[in-house]
Amino acid sequence: KETSMLAHYLSELALQEYNFLKYLPSCIATCCLSLALYCIHGYAMTPELQAVCQYKWEDVKDCMLTLQQVYSNSQFNLLTVVKKRYTEDERCQVASLTPPHTYNISF
Repeated sequence: KETSMLAHYLSELALQEYNFLKYLPSCIATCCLSLALYCIHGYAMTPELQAVCQYKWEDVKDCMLTLQQVYSNSQFNLLTVVKKRYTEDERCQVASLTPPHTYNISF
């Protein structure tokens, strides 16, 4: 559940940023789930997820880098409603998680 909640949180952060308008919704969703998997479990992609989404790393790399930047800077975001919502217990307090200092993601 924590991975799912973090993916939802990341997607809502992405919705607040105009930089994501250039990416397909499926690409953003793939990046949100991959980043959540990486932050919670230490791996970014499972064979099942890769088979379902049918994206290669090259296809999502730019979107992923943008999402990593947004997540890393989320503590400084002036739009706080989403952060408050995801600090609640029923959302596993995922907004309280510290983003990784560095990312080593590829698949």
